[in-house]
Amino acid sequence: ARAAGATVILDPAPSRAELPAGFLVSADILTPNEYEAGDLCGFTVTDAASAQAAARQLRASGPAAVIVTLAEAGAWVEADGVSRLVAVPTVVPVATVGAGDAFNGGLAAGLAQGLDLLAAVRVGAAAGALCVTRPGAQEAMPSRDEVERLVAEAW
Repeated sequence: ARAAGATVILDPAPSRAELPAGFLVSADILTPNEYEAGDLCGFTVTDAASAQAAARQLRASGPAAVIVTLAEAGAWVEADGVSRLVAVPTVVPVATVGAGDAFNGGLAAGLAQGLDLLAAVRVGAAAGALCVTRPGAQEAMPSRDEVERLVAEAW
């Protein structure tokens, strides 16, 4: 994908402590949740400070950007010139099974639209937040209009 000029976004799920050598170098953007980040780094990730530490450690292994998602606590973004927690919309969760997929889809869509990384993370966060308000995985994915409305309301 990278050879073809695509941006490679890697969600290292399901969680595992060991990956093949050089695997993370293949990603431009790595998007683990707090459990996956903890497994990859060897310590527990529970808050912004530990997410920042994990993101910095993971970024040193190759990706240009690391985004550690922390459910309702936000998403830590670590990249050139960016090191911050992005808040997420407050919702009442019903099921979280598709949250990571929704986040990554929204992130990719935002980047494809030409948004900067932080704006694309907000699109991903809105998509993930909407997804968890519904049961299921694929059927819980929000529409573009729903995501755009929530982004406009939340930020």
